[in-house]
Amino acid sequence: MSKDLQEHFGVTKRRAAFIARSQNNMATASMTRARQAELGITEAIWMHSGGGKHARPTHLAAGKSKTKYDVKVGWYDPDVGKNIFPGELPNCRCVSRAVVKGFS
Repeated sequence: MSKDLQEHFGVTKRRAAFIARSQNNMATASMTRARQAELGITEAIWMHSGGGKHARPTHLAAGKSKTKYDVKVGWYDPDVGKNIFPGELPNCRCVSRAVVKGFS
């Protein structure tokens, strides 16, 4: 994807890598939500990845406190002022852990 972005749109190698990584993270997050919905999972725990040089303070805090959120609605991030899902924002590498009744 990165190479195609460079060739077709003339973006730098670094910018192309960022776009490719970001879009891949967003696609993975969407597939995870779809799988959770198919399985009837309604809650998940926000997990901070620990990756990257500059952690978003709210994501770090949500991960440390093991914040639960509704998988249909997302978690309210006060920094962006809306509900989001792990991996949705650019450079966000956060993930979620499903809450399975009787096992979690």
